[in-house]
Amino acid sequence: MSSSFVSSSINLDESIYPITPSINLIKADELEKLDELGSVEAKAVKKVKSYAARLVDERMRTAEVEIEKQIQQGWESINRWQQETAELRENYINGIESAVVDIVNSVVGQLLNETTEEQKISALVKQLAECKTAPAQGKLYCNPSRATAVRTALSSQRLFWDINSDPTLQFDSLRLESANGEFSIDWEQAVNLLFIDKGKMGL
Repeated sequence: MSSSFVSSSINLDESIYPITPSINLIKADELEKLDELGSVEAKAVKKVKSYAARLVDERMRTAEVEIEKQIQQGWESINRWQQETAELRENYINGIESAVVDIVNSVVGQLLNETTEEQKISALVKQLAECKTAPAQGKLYCNPSRATAVRTALSSQRLFWDINSDPTLQFDSLRLESANGEFSIDWEQAVNLLFIDKGKMGL
């Protein structure tokens, strides 16, 4: 069969068998543009990721600084509270000590006011006798009105000092003369040793 016959014999109905249009090919310059767009897109994505990471780091550093600041403020508050508590405790203790000193001094003062003249002389003689340098022999001078009380006190202490009167001495004062020297004592001086001095205690 000749080609001319085939050509003239086949007549296709395009309504039944539509003819498919030919596929358009992408040109080289269009491919280059697509590559460029892909590269630009990749760079944009990379830039966005870098910016996001940098933003997260900045936020993290800011949060760390804020946390450290809050911790520091917390320690400062604790230290301030401890200092204030210590001051309150010290003031409370000082107040108690001061009150105790007042009570002790008040009691001592009351007891001293109730002390008789004989008891005062006895206490003074005892202090002289308990002195480390107290001599075995000596002359004890007192006001004449206290001679009897002095004699009784010496007897109870088993001391053998000679009793001598000295009108110039106060009623509650004694003076001891011996080879070791002269010793003087009075009731007021002895009493002052019994009272607690707040100034020396820092109260």
